[in-house]
Amino acid sequence: MTKLEFGAVAVIDALGFKGIWRGSNGETDVSPLTTLRNSRAKVNGIMSKYARKALIPRRHADLFAAFGSTPKLGAAFFSDSIIITATVKPSAKPASKDCEARVGSILLEITCLGAAYAMREAAQCEPPLVYRGAVAIGPLRASGPFVISPAIDEAAENAEKAEGAFVWLTPSTIGVERPVNQGPPNHWALMGHDYPVPMKGGARFRTIAISPFVDNADGHARAKIRAGIEVAMTRSRGLDVMIKRQNTSNSWTIAIRSTSRSILRCATTSPSFGHHASPGFVMVTSGRLHGTRGDRRALTILIGHA
Repeated sequence: MTKLEFGAVAVIDALGFKGIWRGSNGETDVSPLTTLRNSRAKVNGIMSKYARKALIPRRHADLFAAFGSTPKLGAAFFSDSIIITATVKPSAKPASKDCEARVGSILLEITCLGAAYAMREAAQCEPPLVYRGAVAIGPLRASGPFVISPAIDEAAENAEKAEGAFVWLTPSTIGVERPVNQGPPNHWALMGHDYPVPMKGGARFRTIAISPFVDNADGHARAKIRAGIEVAMTRSRGLDVMIKRQNTSNSWTIAIRSTSRSILRCATTSPSFGHHASPGFVMVTSGRLHGTRGDRRALTILIGHA
């Protein structure tokens, strides 16, 4: 019996992509292909750079040496859909539960980082695109563009359930620690935030939502990202699209309202809130953001303030 690898997978696709090729003058518009190409280049580049040149060799070389397997990264693209994977082969050495848990958390971080950068890049392109999807973790077999496993089933089944441009962590990720990085940048501090994601049918699921404002404390760039999201979600005047737009906008607006002016001044002027967030700024564990009250508020500003 073939033993599956283990890893994290994100399944995301662009909202409102159907019919986007119709130009305003009635002619065919292929400019969205440029946005897709840019998103693909950004995802491939950031995952490779972060995993192969930063995270693994600089911080976790000993961990993966002990585990006996290094991450295999993948990003498969079909039209506006992206499947992002980070997997490891079953350990050839007896690995402790702690070692396996730490490896799992890193695979989840790499995968979410790829999804966050796809969102960030696509929102700033012309024309802008917004992504919706889900991230899962578990047994996983990825071979080139082909992925099979319970984890991909979970991610695919939930990818279109959110009522808005949300990429969110599914129940399989609950309990997977997202520890504070040992040095800047602390991606989780800007990449994920605790939020009750609105689902089709009216229910909400409180989980970690991935943010397009990852690694970005520059006000101008954040404003451009947010403006791109607004443009992408106003191409259609249909009621369902308007509801998704309101839900997406509320996820940032509510975050801003929960902050005080003093925290806002601190977050927008202190160097520690820049691209290289100070280590220990916020800790994320078991699907929740933990820290002091001020930490949580400051994080909310960084991901929501435009």
